Amino acid sequence: MNSVNDSGAPAERCSTLCGMCPACVFGPEPPDSDRCLWTVKDDLRRKFIVGLILRCTSVKVLQTIQEALRFTSWTLFNHVRSEIPSCIDVRLARTRTRASDGEPLGLDVNKIFDWFTSSSDTTKSRFILRLFSLCDSELLRMAANLTNVLLARQQQGLTHIDGKEEKTKWILLETWNAATNRSAHHRCLCTSHRPTVFSSLFTQADIFKSAYAKIPTKLQRLEERNVYCGTYFTTVLEDPSRVVDYRTGPLMAVGSKVPVLHLFYVTSELKELKVLKGHAGSIRAVLICEDRDLVITGSFDSSIRCWDWKADKCVASLYGHSGAVNCLDLHGDKIVSGAKDHLVKVWSLETGKHVEKCDFKHPAPVQCVRINATTVYSSCARGLVKVWDLESRALIRVIDAHRNSVRCLFLDDLHLFSADVDGQAMAWSLSSDVKQCLMTFKHPKEVKSLTLVFLRVLTGCTDGKIRVFNFLTGECLKAITVEAENVGILGAATSPRCLTILSHDSIPHKGRDHPAGTLHG
Repeated sequence: MNSVNDSGAPAERCSTLCGMCPACVFGPEPPDSDRCLWTVKDDLRRKFIVGLILRCTSVKVLQTIQEALRFTSWTLFNHVRSEIPSCIDVRLARTRTRASDGEPLGLDVNKIFDWFTSSSDTTKSRFILRLFSLCDSELLRMAANLTNVLLARQQQGLTHIDGKEEKTKWILLETWNAATNRSAHHRCLCTSHRPTVFSSLFTQADIFKSAYAKIPTKLQRLEERNVYCGTYFTTVLEDPSRVVDYRTGPLMAVGSKVPVLHLFYVTSELKELKVLKGHAGSIRAVLICEDRDLVITGSFDSSIRCWDWKADKCVASLYGHSGAVNCLDLHGDKIVSGAKDHLVKVWSLETGKHVEKCDFKHPAPVQCVRINATTVYSSCARGLVKVWDLESRALIRVIDAHRNSVRCLFLDDLHLFSADVDGQAMAWSLSSDVKQCLMTFKHPKEVKSLTLVFLRVLTGCTDGKIRVFNFLTGECLKAITVEAENVGILGAATSPRCLTILSHDSIPHKGRDHPAGTLHG
């Protein structure tokens, strides 16, 4: 390998035209005559790129690499590179001599590494960025992932892995790639299992590690499929201010400003089953309880009604709020309600009465409530999320991370998600003492619905898009536009086989096992 001065200019040409040494990289002509891309399958060049990045001990150099790769359009990059002619420069081809395994003869990778390690930050940046112009999109994506890992380690005060532990470095890189790739198969976290890839790879590694440290694990192989496609049908719902509950089953309940509850049967088309009347004010919340043949509604008239939809009658009326009932949730025989009077109340379906001492107070109107066997979760217009213990009737946790009204909560065995009108969705651990936010998912407008499906976070935003996020990294993997024009999404229902979205103008319903559909309002 020929020497290179600190400015990056080669002292003389490389005699073997290896394409990897500083003389070739900084030379006036491309070293590879056929200009073939360095691919992620090219073991020698992949390890060469990895070795260089791992020797970037300066945060400044890593940040330069991160910035260069952050806004790269992989699709555009592939297209541009593919347009480069693949003709072979005869003169260079005659002077190039390669070994049988494809490695250039006379190449001394260790010598290049020694030169790179002793070079200035400017030279390191110039050298590695020039090499990136030879890499395909997958190799660039791998380089970006590794750079993010190393920057995270630097920010946490973790030392670099030294050059003698090349095998450990490669294992670290492959583990990171396995956690972040977008291929058809992924290692995923079931809701009851700890992820095996949590380590210091992630920016908030210590938080993730603590949150899942005591949870048993197992691997589950999943296949990702695009279920959001197919034909659809259209049905008009007259009231644009409706509220809807739909659990991806055959029954859909729709409330509106008019104090009337509409029940629809959802199959390959939408059929109205019944109209139930009884409230004195508009319906603000609707909840389907299919196993009990009940539909529960909350109204502007401050009451909660339980309807036996098969018998066409109201079987219970619950009174206790002094303001409009904004939200409802159900677990077992317990109903939880939140209202404009700042109160959260718990009710018993068996007795039809308020549960004693289960009045929980917020400093502002309650916007969303969730309940499980032991705990009540509620949010309000001031951005507070409160957690209450049902047995002791005590406030056990307050989340004060949102700066504006929180109108969306999602709950499973391990996590609580909260989303506000500013477009910020946050994940919290319920299975450990970790109080910090696990991950934040950002949106341009208010988030109205949120679901965690394995390691994918599905959100509905009022900008008219459904977004799919990687739970571990916070990266938005896909944004699905509901319609050609932006429409405000009010909610969504998910199941293993379909996705249903409620919007201001429509309810697109797309499934895998039965005809998909759209309900226009």
